[in-house]
Amino acid sequence: MSKKNVLIISFAYPPLNYPGSIRVSKITKNLIELGFNPIVITAKSGFLETKSNLEIPIENIHYVDWFDPYVFINKMLNNKNFFFKIIGKVLKYLIPFGTTRLPELRRQFWRKPAIKKSLLLINKYKIDFIYSSSSPPSSAIIASAIARKKKIIWFAEFRDPWTQNPYNPKNILHTYFERKYEKYILKNANRIITISKTMASDFEKIHRKKTLVVYNGFDESDYKLKNKKSKKFTIVHTGSIYGDKRDPSKLFEAIKSLKDENYIFYNKINIQFYGSNLKKVLNPLIKKYRIEDRVSIFSKIDKDKINVIQKNSNILLLLAWNNVLAKATLTAKIFEYVGAKRPILAQGYEFGEIANFLKKYDCGKLINKPAQITIFIKKCINDWHNKNNNFGFKFNGVSKFKRISQTKKIIDEYNYIKYGKYKN
Repeated sequence: MSKKNVLIISFAYPPLNYPGSIRVSKITKNLIELGFNPIVITAKSGFLETKSNLEIPIENIHYVDWFDPYVFINKMLNNKNFFFKIIGKVLKYLIPFGTTRLPELRRQFWRKPAIKKSLLLINKYKIDFIYSSSSPPSSAIIASAIARKKKIIWFAEFRDPWTQNPYNPKNILHTYFERKYEKYILKNANRIITISKTMASDFEKIHRKKTLVVYNGFDESDYKLKNKKSKKFTIVHTGSIYGDKRDPSKLFEAIKSLKDENYIFYNKINIQFYGSNLKKVLNPLIKKYRIEDRVSIFSKIDKDKINVIQKNSNILLLLAWNNVLAKATLTAKIFEYVGAKRPILAQGYEFGEIANFLKKYDCGKLINKPAQITIFIKKCINDWHNKNNNFGFKFNGVSKFKRISQTKKIIDEYNYIKYGKYKN
């Protein structure tokens, strides 16, 4: 039997190395394993700081060429002429690089050619199922335009909230008009897909549509390697640092207290950060707490290398915003960490999705107080010396978060809409 074609619309896709692009890549890989044929529409990117590998045949991927204002903006910013630098800074302010808010000026130049290409592929392959992945919202805007032209099943995925995004505060008037536009765009969506229960509840209240939770999950094949023994007790953080929203100060204060008390294993501690442009944020904090000898900062590296580093750490550090506005956040990183099967030390909102997840599946702790972090680290180092490398954490029930199990939810729901029943 021939495979069913499904059109995937996502601005982010490998070799672009971001959590969003990796999520969509894993979904397309799983779709093939589940008997579907994914055809991907994505944006041609000129910004490959690091890479993630393609996991489906290249002929299934259509990189749409478009005018990216940031090619021009970066030329202005890197120009030696002061006048051109000013122009670049003004344009960067007016046209944000990665925002989810509208009018989303940067990606507007991608939408029209992506719609045109999508319609051609739909006709060529007789596609009746679209899966769009946002943010940015452009992916949903493109899918909505197609759904208004064609009789087609459409699932609209949102990895981040749209108008309810706590990281993009807006005034009341902006929120009102953007919310009306969101409702218009998602009117023809058969299902909304989100990554956490709280986010799903928020979308259902606004749109009165069935909303599924498809967690980011982990791919076991990413972590099929042997652990390397290290003489250091390594705490690893991978990803961006956002000032007070991802702030390692509490951990640094805890490490400083170990230094001040002349803790016997202080010199065994090694904290590593991997990501883009970290020194500007981290160096002042490292100097403030006088722990330069315990912290190392590295550039962002390719996805496959990060998996090895995560697997060989002792503790994986998860930094989230300690604010009720972040209660719905269940970052993709927590599933990477679970896939690596390394205990998690998290900081963030103690009544949110992250704290509940760590407690329910016994894979780490969320601790915000430096004194308690100190106790936790001492306990883990003691277990490490006694060769209890999971520090008592059981990782109960995490197998259900395998990527393919999560992707199967999408297929089950498509079959229900298409055939009126869930197929085995």
